[in-house]
Amino acid sequence: MNKELEVFVRELFSNSGIPIRFVTLPCQDWNWLDQGLRRDILGITDLTDCLNEHVSTYRENTLYHLTDMFQCSYSSLKLPDSEEYLFIGPVIFEKITATVFSDILKRLKSPSRIQEPLRHYYYNVKYTPYQGIYETFVKTLANQLYGRDNYEIVYRETSPLKEWSEPYRNILQIPERPYINVQYLEDRYQMETSLLIAVINGNEILAMEYLNKLGALWVPSRLESRMRDVRNYLISLNTLLRKATEQSGVHPIHIDGYSSRIVQQIEELTGPEQVHGFARSLLQGYCRMVRNYSMKGHSLLVCQVITYVNSDLTADLSLKTMARQLNINSSYLSSLFAKEMGMPMTEYVNRRRIQYAKKLLLLTNLPVKSIALQCGISDMHYFSRLFKRMTGITPRAFREQNAAEGYKELWESA
Repeated sequence: MNKELEVFVRELFSNSGIPIRFVTLPCQDWNWLDQGLRRDILGITDLTDCLNEHVSTYRENTLYHLTDMFQCSYSSLKLPDSEEYLFIGPVIFEKITATVFSDILKRLKSPSRIQEPLRHYYYNVKYTPYQGIYETFVKTLANQLYGRDNYEIVYRETSPLKEWSEPYRNILQIPERPYINVQYLEDRYQMETSLLIAVINGNEILAMEYLNKLGALWVPSRLESRMRDVRNYLISLNTLLRKATEQSGVHPIHIDGYSSRIVQQIEELTGPEQVHGFARSLLQGYCRMVRNYSMKGHSLLVCQVITYVNSDLTADLSLKTMARQLNINSSYLSSLFAKEMGMPMTEYVNRRRIQYAKKLLLLTNLPVKSIALQCGISDMHYFSRLFKRMTGITPRAFREQNAAEGYKELWESA
């Protein structure tokens, strides 16, 4: 790196409060890299050789973004045509609030003697909420060094250097409880089971409680890419929730469309800070699907009718047509449906159509006539009379009166 660029890099990160260091191997003192965390707080002192060996494996034209088990992030690279390595960090992208700190302690199962020193340590680590801007700065530097996009970017959520985490694993153990790791796995799987049972019952409040508890448990990284690891966990969660929802009696026609959209949205996530909110939204969707579409306890015939109705409101959903479709007597179907659902089939169809009409009135600017057609009612006057009978007001009045409050109602019935 030429002197002019080196001065610029030093000023750029120093002015931002982010430490940088140029290193030539072998380095005799690595204590600066984590600002004394492992040596001064954890008492780990024999890392020099393994760190030198690890850094020597760095590939040419490669930018490394590394995150350790303490949520500290680093960036590093080997300078081209040089024996020097550049290290940037530590930096944290999530503010270490009391809640976050408590979660870290729980995940690490840290002994009480290091809690206060660790808290003090975080006060001295640079916090920036702008991870994207930070990575853009580092990528701009890599462009200058290697040529635009003429290099590989590697993300690792292990430890900035893997060997650093190994000595600490012994500290995480509690001598009086040698099987703590086994118990942790049992706790995690039990928590997942409780979460799925809550979803099967459509109990959103309880499901959220278990999701929060599950999120507080430490889950090991399996891949070098931080976001790929996060996305895979969310995809696994989506699969578990999908199967739980199916067990509740929700027809796959409702589950499949929602699950497919979720997978697409997971791939569009850009940062770990989005994960918790996304997981909560994902869970809410499945719980509300159970509440709205569960057919558990109904006969097969009634389940088939409900599925046909919910899959296409514009179809001919008359009793005679449905009976012919199912190859059964219409009187028998009418009696069975009313007995299980507590209302005639025609009333159920009308309620579903008006419920959908309310959503379209609040979420779109479609004319009322177009909304009636999308709900399977071609007669505009009949649609207006039916809507008023079920809601107490006309479609237009409903749109005007509920425009501001409607989104809450739609969210509750989603």
